[in-house]
Amino acid sequence: MEHERSPEGDLGPDRKRRRKVLSCMDCRRRKVQCDRSVPVCGRCEKAGKPCSYEDDSPSQQASTRSSLPYVSRQQSVTVSRDVWDDMFNRLLHQERVIERLQATHASPATPATVSIATPQVHGNLDTPGGTSDIGAKERMLFRGKGFKTTYFGPSDARSAMTLNAHNFFREEVSRNPELVRCRRDVAKLRAVKKILDKQEVSSLQESLVSYLPERIKVDLLVRMYFENIDCTWGILHAPSFQREYEIMWQDPLNTKPGFVAVVLLMMACCQCLVREQPQTYRADSPLPRETAISLIHACETWIAQSSRKHTDLQWYQVQCLLLVAKQTHQMKMKRRWVESGNLLRVAISAGLHRDPELLQKKTLSSAFEHEMRRRIWAFIVEWDLQTSVDRGMPPISSDIASDCGPPSNLHDTEFDESTIIMPPSRPLTESTKMTYTCLSSRNRGLRRKIIAVINQPLHQVSYDEVLAYTQELELNLASLPDWAGDRLRDLTAHDQSVALLHIQLEQFLLILHGHAARQAVTKTHITFSKQAFKSAAVSILDKLSELSAKGFKFLLMVRADIQRVFTSTLALGNTEDKDISTQDLRNLVQPSLELADKALNLFEEKILTTGGIQWTHTFLVYDMLLCKVHPLGRNMPSRPGSGRIYSICKKIMDNQDSDFSAKVVPLKDSVPTPKKNKGQRATKMHVTTEDNTTQQPPPSLNSDVVPNLSFSDMLDWNFDDWMLYTDMFWSPQNMSLPSLSEQNLQY
Repeated sequence: MEHERSPEGDLGPDRKRRRKVLSCMDCRRRKVQCDRSVPVCGRCEKAGKPCSYEDDSPSQQASTRSSLPYVSRQQSVTVSRDVWDDMFNRLLHQERVIERLQATHASPATPATVSIATPQVHGNLDTPGGTSDIGAKERMLFRGKGFKTTYFGPSDARSAMTLNAHNFFREEVSRNPELVRCRRDVAKLRAVKKILDKQEVSSLQESLVSYLPERIKVDLLVRMYFENIDCTWGILHAPSFQREYEIMWQDPLNTKPGFVAVVLLMMACCQCLVREQPQTYRADSPLPRETAISLIHACETWIAQSSRKHTDLQWYQVQCLLLVAKQTHQMKMKRRWVESGNLLRVAISAGLHRDPELLQKKTLSSAFEHEMRRRIWAFIVEWDLQTSVDRGMPPISSDIASDCGPPSNLHDTEFDESTIIMPPSRPLTESTKMTYTCLSSRNRGLRRKIIAVINQPLHQVSYDEVLAYTQELELNLASLPDWAGDRLRDLTAHDQSVALLHIQLEQFLLILHGHAARQAVTKTHITFSKQAFKSAAVSILDKLSELSAKGFKFLLMVRADIQRVFTSTLALGNTEDKDISTQDLRNLVQPSLELADKALNLFEEKILTTGGIQWTHTFLVYDMLLCKVHPLGRNMPSRPGSGRIYSICKKIMDNQDSDFSAKVVPLKDSVPTPKKNKGQRATKMHVTTEDNTTQQPPPSLNSDVVPNLSFSDMLDWNFDDWMLYTDMFWSPQNMSLPSLSEQNLQY
C-alpha cells in the first residue's frame, strides 16, 4: 500500500529523519571524504572545481518539498531516493554556480572568486598599428609571403609546433650527416616522381570502367569498405548498392559512370587498409596510396566534365567519398577545408539543409530519397565540423539555420526505393549503421560552439570558459555508450563507431587544456589542466591502439588525432624558462615524454602507410625534450627521434617499386638537389641575439650557402623548409658526401 508523503519529506511515518549533511555537494556526490572547509573545501580547491554546501534553511526545505509533488506516485515508488537526491543536488549545484557568476559580474571580484570566475586579461586590443599582445600569444601558424600565404588556426596540430627549436635542429643536422644524406635521397626521388606524374597525367584513360581491376580485388575492397567505413558514415544504401553492383559486372560498359565512380572511390578509401608485405613505395609514397590517387584523379576528371543539370544521389555520394579518400591518403590537405565548404554550399543551394517534407510536390520524391537526403546532409555537416577542427578554422555550418532532422536509426534492409512510409526509428540503444550519426548530432552544437570560440582570432579563451566547456563535454561523454575495446577479445564495427563518438569529444578536452595549461596563472589551474590533458590524450591513444591492434586501422589513417596528441604533448612539455630548477624541469618534461613515446609507434605506422614524411620532423622535438632531462644533456650518444627518421627514410629507400626504379635511373642524375631561393640566402647573413649582439655563422660552413636566419623567420617555416635548410647545410659546396646508395650506413 502506498504511503502519503509526510510533511517531513519522508515516505512513511516510521522513516527516520535525515541528518544534516555537512560535506560539500561535490564530495558527497563522489562519495569521498570532505574536510568541510569554508568557502571551498580542500578537494575542490585542488581540483579547481566550484564548491558549494547544501542549505538546510526552512526556505530551502520548503522549496524541496514543493518540487516533489510534481513527481507522480508511480515514479516516487519505482525510483530510489538516492537517484532523486543526486538529481536534486546537481540542480542545486547549477543554481549556486549561476548565482556566483552573477555576483561576480555584478560586483568587483573578491580574492575568493578570482581564481575561478575572473577571466585573465592577456593583452590590449588598442595597441598602435592595429596589433595586439594577444596576437603574440595566439597559437597559430601563419606563413608565406605576399599573397601566397597559408594560415593554420589554433586547433590545427601544426600550430602546436611553433617552438623555439631551430637551434636544436641545426645542431642535429651538424652531428648527424647520415640522416641528412638519407633524407636528401628521398627528396631527389620526390622531384623525379613529380616529373613522371606530369607525364602520366596526359595518358589518363577516358573510361572509368577501364580503372576497374579483376572482380576478386574489387569485391575485397568493397567488403572492406562496408566493414570499416559504411558502419560509421552511412553515405550508401547497402541493398540498392548490391543490386546495382551485380548489374555492373553483367554489363560494365553500359553501367552509369556515376555508379562506377562510387565503386572506384570505395576502393580508393580502403587502399590504406590493404597491407602488402613488404610495403613498396614510389619515392616516399606507398604504392597503395599511388593507386588511390590515380582513382581519385579519374573521378575528379569525371566530376569536372559532368553536367550539374543531372545531379542525383550518386553525384553527392561521389563528392562525399572524394573527401574521405583524399583525407585518408593525405592528398591536397591544404585544400581540404575549402573543398568541404564548397560541398556544403552546394548542398545548401540544393536545399539539403531543409526538411525534405517541405518539398512542394512530394509525389516527385520518395521516402527513400528523403531519408538519403538526411544522411548526405548529416555527413556533410559533420565533415565540415571536423575539417574546421583539423585546419584551425571556424566551421562554415555554424551560421546555417537548418530544420533537416537527423536520419532514422534504421537498418538498410528496413527500407528501399519502393518504401512509401518509413518505419519508425529504432531506439538509440539498438545498434545500427546510423547510430553513430544520430548520437553525434546530439552534441554537434556543443562541438561547433567550442571550435568557433577556440579558432576565433584575437580571442583568448578564459579559464572560466575552459571549466564550463569541460563540464559540458564530460556530461556528454557520460551519456555515450561505454567503450569496452580494452575488455573485448574481438571488436566489431559498432565498437569503432563508439570509439569515434568518444574521440571527437575528447579532442576538445585535449585542445582546451593543452593551451590552458600553458596560459593559466594559478598553480591549481595548471595542475588541473595537465591532468585533464593527460587523461584525454591517454584515452585517445588507448582507443586507437586497441582498434589498430585488432584490425580496425581506418580511424588512425583518416583522422589527425595521432598528430594532435603527439605535437600537443611535446608543446606542453616545452619551456623556455631558464631559471627553472632541474627537478622542476624533469617533473615538467618527463610526463610529456612518456605520453609522446606511446604515440610514436602509431605515428610511424601512419606515416609509412599514408605518406606524410614531413611530419617526421616532430620527432626531433621529442629529442630536444629528451636532452633536457638526460644526465648528459645534448651530449647524449643516441637520440631515438632522429633514429626513427633515419629508419623511416631507410625503409622507403630500400623498398622502392621496381617499375618506378627503372624509370628513375635515367632521370635521377638530371634532377638537382632542391635549395632555397638565392635571394633569400643573400638577405640575412647574421642572427641578432637577445642582447643585440650579432652571431657569425659557424667557421666550418660557407655562409653564402647556409645563412643564419632569425628565429622569427624560422618560426614561419614548414617541415619542407627545414628539409631544404638541411640540404643546403650538407650541400656539395660545404663538403662532399657519398649518397646513401653508395655505402651501407649503420645508425
